[in-house]
Amino acid sequence: MRAVLRLLAVSTLFGLLSGVAALAFYFGVKASSFILLGVLAGYRAPEAPGEGGEVAWSLGRYWLIPVIAAAGGLAVGLIRRRMGLREYSTDEVLNAYHNARRLGLRETLAGLLASAITLGSGGSAGAEGPTGRLAAGLASAAARVLKLRREEARLGLIVSLGAGIGAIFKAPMGGAVLASEILYREGFERGVLYPALVASAVSYALFGSVVGFAPIFGGVSIAFDPLYLPLFAALGAIEGGAAVLYVLWLRRSATIFRAVIKSEVLRPALGGLATGLVGLVAPEVVGPGYGWTYLALRGSIGGLPSPLMPIWLLLALLPLLKILATGLTLGSGEVGGVFIPGIIIGAFAGLDVGLIFHRILGVPTAPFVLVGMLSLLGAAAKAPLSVTLMVVELTGGYNALPYAMVAIAVAYLASGKTALFEGQLDETRQQHN
Repeated sequence: MRAVLRLLAVSTLFGLLSGVAALAFYFGVKASSFILLGVLAGYRAPEAPGEGGEVAWSLGRYWLIPVIAAAGGLAVGLIRRRMGLREYSTDEVLNAYHNARRLGLRETLAGLLASAITLGSGGSAGAEGPTGRLAAGLASAAARVLKLRREEARLGLIVSLGAGIGAIFKAPMGGAVLASEILYREGFERGVLYPALVASAVSYALFGSVVGFAPIFGGVSIAFDPLYLPLFAALGAIEGGAAVLYVLWLRRSATIFRAVIKSEVLRPALGGLATGLVGLVAPEVVGPGYGWTYLALRGSIGGLPSPLMPIWLLLALLPLLKILATGLTLGSGEVGGVFIPGIIIGAFAGLDVGLIFHRILGVPTAPFVLVGMLSLLGAAAKAPLSVTLMVVELTGGYNALPYAMVAIAVAYLASGKTALFEGQLDETRQQHN
């Protein structure tokens, strides 16, 4: 009983730290975006209901976006050099867990600043990875201060990663299962699940108490029709292929930037400039992009702007442009997560597929947008179960769940061995360690 109570107490501590991490990153990005894009460029993206629900948007002085993005990248490069920041990612947490290493507090705080600048200046990246990394870093620091046992400190890394991601997504169950599932490309770490459930519940409670508990995509009505299931199997195959393309470009872009640009400071500045130039063509790739996805879910595709191309061409190219922009941002050394870009890419690919089926069969497009966003993520992250749970938590409803189960399973199989996180181990290695 004493051991159980100790585990409960430690898990609660990790949950509190994860909630603090989620709040710190949430408001850090809000402030950075307001100053860098809002005040300087007059740019404002729409927001999904769980973000605030402001669907109005303004491109403002959008021609300044490449300049602001380049300046943000330069600041990130300077932070990397001055503060010794090397890696700040989910992979770093996975490697630390598997090798029983600690995460430094200095790098943790430097990464918070760098990732807030990246997203606030228009970088195509996500908030979930840095939030999880920040939570894991705070847990590692707390374990040192409190002199927790080595195994408890190790557990804190992955439990806090899942709790931080679950809080920022407002998907505590998905975050808890993700902590157990993300460690391996096939299989689970069962011993992680109980403390992860406790930590995710506490983290979500703290985060939601401040910013609200409304699901990010709440209010989207999805009707289920079993006759449409084969269409979602086809969607899954397409999303699996898109997941492979996304992962391969992320890896390739990093190799290209390192080979062509030797300066660690200039590399992210040029990556930010290139991302900003893509943003001139398609403002939807600037920043995380939840709000644009919400417009697609609502069927308000006429509200998707592009100053330089017609709407039909924008819709066709958006998945590829988001892949391109994300590789330019993260491959150049800027700091951010890969989950949310994967969600946005999957959503836009799902919109394209949904529009084709709508034209042929008259089916609604919203289910394809919703299921598409999570199919690609489940395939790329090799986390189909946790992502399936997120379908319910992101929307607050169950109607799309059967569609998602089919599409995510097919996408997972179609993507093969291609995995977003190099720190994941194979199940066979799990069993022999």
